[in-house]
Amino acid sequence: MFQRKEAGGGWRYDENMADETISPQISVAELLASHPAAVLVLIKHRMACVGCPMARFETLEGAARIYGVSVQELCNEVAGKEVE
Repeated sequence: MFQRKEAGGGWRYDENMADETISPQISVAELLASHPAAVLVLIKHRMACVGCPMARFETLEGAARIYGVSVQELCNEVAGKEVE
């Protein structure tokens, strides 16, 4: 089951979130706010983005390039899709 923070501050649980697509152009801060499980994905890839002051300015694509990680793999993992 996946969760997403709603505008009102609550959390919405949705089993269908795995069908969504994460844009490589999303800022890391926006990704972490909208997909809390992304913290675990970034840590798994040894990315120091969690808590970084530059996270609000850096895109997921840029961070992936810096750390040498496939941006498509990150997007799929955050969305809960199987990585091939």
